[in-house]
Amino acid sequence: VRATTFAGLLSLAAGVVSVGAMALLLVALAPVGRLTAGVKALAKGDYSGRVEASGSDEIADLAAEFNRMAEALAARDRSLVERAEEL
Repeated sequence: VRATTFAGLLSLAAGVVSVGAMALLLVALAPVGRLTAGVKALAKGDYSGRVEASGSDEIADLAAEFNRMAEALAARDRSLVERAEEL
């Protein structure tokens, strides 16, 4: 009886740890998903989207660089439209 109870509690603990690890993983990967969505929108020509760049990790640095690139592309696009109108 003790062994069965111990095995059941051990299984329950393993399940709780697994669910907790999965939740942490989803939270940690959320910025990557937002960055991916921003890249896809930019590839389709939507220069208005920006990605939240909070924190001081590599993903935040990458998001900040993405935002600078998107702004530079938007400025270039505006400049090209203005030049085309002048011509």
